Amino acid sequence: MSDHDTRNRIEDLAPWPTDESVTAEAICRHLTVTGYAAHCRVSNHPYFRLDPNDPNRKAAVADYLHHVRAVMDRFTAVMALQALSEVDPERAQAVALDIADAVGSGDTPSELLWEWLDGYGIDAEAIVKAVEAERLEASA
Repeated sequence: MSDHDTRNRIEDLAPWPTDESVTAEAICRHLTVTGYAAHCRVSNHPYFRLDPNDPNRKAAVADYLHHVRAVMDRFTAVMALQALSEVDPERAQAVALDIADAVGSGDTPSELLWEWLDGYGIDAEAIVKAVEAERLEASA
């Protein structure tokens, strides 16, 4: 079974909601399943078995940290959306619909992230440059 098939099997446990299935709970279910799958990847990551001098260690560390961030990002989103659901279920549903619309549009998340960075006084171009530097360093 390919990695793609396995990921599809995991995603099938709680698919990303579409159309009338969009609810705060459905989004939380999906993020919880994919977050826990990322946790399992972290817990058994090859990084832990690599010799400190292994030339593949740098790439393994980057992949490990990618999965750690995936766990934390999903955990944070679920915690926030669940908390909102407890105090204002109608607002949580409205937020869930906004999230689904944004994710479905494709470009909205990156546009909103850029706007939010600007609102926080953070230079988005500095992040673009840092990511490019990471990419160049990783390919060296």
